[in-house]
Amino acid sequence: FRLADSSVCVVGAHLSAHRGDVAGRNADYHAICERDCFRRGLGAWTRTAEGRHACRDAFGALDHDVVLFLGDLNYRIIASVDDEEVFDLVRDGEIDRLAKLDQLNVARAKGDVFEHGFIEAPLTFAPTYKYATGSKFYDFELPEAEQAGRKIRCPAWCDRVLWRGRAT
Repeated sequence: FRLADSSVCVVGAHLSAHRGDVAGRNADYHAICERDCFRRGLGAWTRTAEGRHACRDAFGALDHDVVLFLGDLNYRIIASVDDEEVFDLVRDGEIDRLAKLDQLNVARAKGDVFEHGFIEAPLTFAPTYKYATGSKFYDFELPEAEQAGRKIRCPAWCDRVLWRGRAT
């Protein structure tokens, strides 16, 4: 849509789940940015200089002046850090250390994903995933009797908002 003199694209996404599927999440992001076009009936693709597919005779997400990319992006704490260490870092309020171990932050620093000038506000709050439903406790903080039958998942920042804009 247009807002004043700027084109705006809002992408709501639910990327691949599970802690070990960083490559799947990165691929989902690239598929959205490189193949989703805003023109009906477009079946033609062309290769960019980098060898990636791109919209031909159409308008993609990254062609907008402002792009908001948000949703359950499912990035977790890197898999090489064991669950108990993550639990300890959460208990100790080690938000900065956790943020450095965040898969999305690591992937962005390597240029693997959201490399198109996207910005995210710093993670200055405790991870929001995975609280026990209707409580202020993470699954791992519940009494053992309540943990029975539950999948105890590592806390993470799964729901994210990133944006980018360019001068018009």
